[in-house]
Amino acid sequence: MADKIKQDIRQLDDTQLGERLKELRHTLFGLKLNATTTQIKDYSQFKKLRCAIAQAETIKRQRQGIVHES
Repeated sequence: MADKIKQDIRQLDDTQLGERLKELRHTLFGLKLNATTTQIKDYSQFKKLRCAIAQAETIKRQRQGIVHES
């Protein structure tokens, strides 16, 4: 499943990737807001969204050539 998400993200161009990141962050914000006001049935959505954002950010940085090795 994670490999499929990475492949989908890698196929996006830079502007689409930026839009996808914005959409993912907005979804995470909405989920956090719902968590404070109502009860959420599936808390695993938080982790899934954070991972998807991290993967998209990693791909964005790789394209920019700003990958730091530890």
